[in-house]
Amino acid sequence: MKGVDISHYQSGLTVRQIMDSGNEFAIIKLTEGTLLVDAAAFGFYREAYEMGFPVGCYCYSHAINAQQAMAEAAFLLDTINGFPMPCGVFLDIEEPKQLELDHDALMNVIRGWCAGIGGRGYIPGIYSSEGTLWSKISPDELPEETLVWVAKWSETPPNMPCDLWQNSDSGRVE
Repeated sequence: MKGVDISHYQSGLTVRQIMDSGNEFAIIKLTEGTLLVDAAAFGFYREAYEMGFPVGCYCYSHAINAQQAMAEAAFLLDTINGFPMPCGVFLDIEEPKQLELDHDALMNVIRGWCAGIGGRGYIPGIYSSEGTLWSKISPDELPEETLVWVAKWSETPPNMPCDLWQNSDSGRVE
């Protein structure tokens, strides 16, 4: 399946254009930390929902412990207020302070996120680069039913199990 990662950086783009370009789903940046809601998120979501186009969402995370991850999950879930997210609800792990965390600390962040998201009936997921994820954790350590979205910008698939593979940071929708 082909999909896109969208946020305010793609303002002006429509879900119709995304669909007409052969995409079958979108993952929408919804929040950042516990303070910011992406300015374009609800416009994208509303249009996708009205068209029956599958979406998921993500939080660009700043969490460095389980409590902060759970707070980010609660903020995101309060923001979507029960709207369906059939493609999952992801934690974007790429902040430098997160990348400095050791194995146990990063797993605590992931477990906190997954508990917060899964506890409210959504499918939790994590997103990061191939190197970041698998240098710190292994797939068998993730909570059950956690989706894995891997960024590896190449034509060669990741050397790890994943549910979504982001193979470019410069895709185009006509």
